Amino acid sequence: MPRQDYSKNNAKIAKNTLLLYVRMFFLIFLGFFTVRKLLEVLGVEDFGLVNLITSIVMIFSFLSGILSTAASRFFNFELGKNDPERLKKLFSAIVSITFFCGAIIFLLAITAGY
Repeated sequence: MPRQDYSKNNAKIAKNTLLLYVRMFFLIFLGFFTVRKLLEVLGVEDFGLVNLITSIVMIFSFLSGILSTAASRFFNFELGKNDPERLKKLFSAIVSITFFCGAIIFLLAITAGY
């Protein structure tokens, strides 16, 4: 690579880094402001409840992301083999696993609700 390409890449990296820092400081400021206002409006007990609900939603979205990424990986692998029968079996297995995980989460939620 010529020397000029390195300087262009370094400038691009520096610019992206600076923009990411500006974004981070903006989000931190916004977070401090919204937490202060939420505490004012909701109070300590309701603010804790909001944090609990947010945590539960984040856990479920994380699990959903894991399942969809794993399913996508296996689908792509089977599509590369070009075997429709194995693809059908894989689809039914993924649907079964998803329903099974949903049933377990549902039972745990009902149990925790009592």
